[in-house]
Amino acid sequence: MRLIIPLTALLAPLGCADMPPESADSGPADRAEPSSGLPGPVAADISLEEAREIGRSYEAMRDLLEGAGGADAELASRVEEGLREALAGRGAGLPSPLPDEQTLADWRESQSVPVQDGSGISIPYGDDYLADGGEAPPFATFGPWGSTEVTWCLDDNLSGDLSGAEQFFAMSYAFGTWSGVSALELVREDCSAGPNIRAGFHTGYHWDWSWAGDFSSFDGTGGVLAHAFAPSLGYLHFDDDETWTRSLRTGTVAQPIDLDTVALHEAGHALGLDHSTVGSSVMDGGYGGSLRDLDPDDVAGMQFLYGPPYEACYQSVLDAYDSYLSAYYAWVDARTDSLNGVAGAAAVEEDAYYTYYYAYYTYYYAFYASFYGETGYGWSASWLAQAAIGMAEDAGGGAWGYRSGSNRGEDVLAGEVDTHYALWATIPAAEACASGGW
Repeated sequence: MRLIIPLTALLAPLGCADMPPESADSGPADRAEPSSGLPGPVAADISLEEAREIGRSYEAMRDLLEGAGGADAELASRVEEGLREALAGRGAGLPSPLPDEQTLADWRESQSVPVQDGSGISIPYGDDYLADGGEAPPFATFGPWGSTEVTWCLDDNLSGDLSGAEQFFAMSYAFGTWSGVSALELVREDCSAGPNIRAGFHTGYHWDWSWAGDFSSFDGTGGVLAHAFAPSLGYLHFDDDETWTRSLRTGTVAQPIDLDTVALHEAGHALGLDHSTVGSSVMDGGYGGSLRDLDPDDVAGMQFLYGPPYEACYQSVLDAYDSYLSAYYAWVDARTDSLNGVAGAAAVEEDAYYTYYYAYYTYYYAFYASFYGETGYGWSASWLAQAAIGMAEDAGGGAWGYRSGSNRGEDVLAGEVDTHYALWATIPAAEACASGGW
């Protein structure tokens, strides 16, 4: 059995005592002092792979805490006790330590931040930038979509090199990464709904009258790996003659090709970015192996088109909340299949539960950082989001394996993909909150 640390062990006490009282009168002015029972913020220099492993391993988490000087014998004991309780009583529900809706409403008002509604943009934000005397940047753009809400889908033309779930997660990673540094909200839809951007894998000449397609033929293995068309065409295609992987391929252009890197680049085109002259940019015109971190030039280009996100700490709360809700509904669907005896669903339910669990506490820490001004907890929110990403991929991959028309596997996969997207969007905001960025 895989051992996963229960975060209840890291959040003592678990009741509402550490938060403002749940009453209509309790607003930001009535905030309690932050609880000394919370562990210190997690270190900022944990890699994604390390976070995923730690998220699955109690021993590794304990080593991390003790190595960072963040745990004493009492905390280690709580971790161990909580682990046993979680494994024995999985699915018993989670505490609700956050303030009530009125308190949240008062807090939002105090931030002077409007609710994001995806309203249309008539003029690119970049026009304001240039009008204010800004110099022409290295990035180049085609122009934006007409709204901060852009929809996308991945169609049935999939690669045989990876499971369908892995291909969905590569796309949600790409869109979540761009969303996390701008005012964009990328919404996954079924392809039958006619979304703005339609992605898929093709070979050679791939015009299709049933959904338009394009006239740009692929050239076989090597050469052109993928192409995407600027707003408002919305085609994003990968050459299925390539061999694709989601493993890191740093420093090599040999097959297999890193799908996440290429998806991030092509998503930039589909959202309105042209190639950049900055060699370290994701939007540089050549593929040189894995490159999954946005350059400041990439960020500037996307914000030029769609504007910046909200204040970092507040933005991290919004994105983390979306991940928490999506993860919850995915877990409910997986649990329903498990209770109905669907083969393979029990293991998926476990992964979905812990995705929900970690997404919940991503939201918890993001809120704590923003509401109380304890911004260092943004690192904890980022770390938890990265740990939850691996669990979401496990749950979605399992759901892909058992899905059929007679169960909820498709719904579980969709929920985990949406969770995955929101978690990737949370990470840059949470880290900016902690570091004082934006």
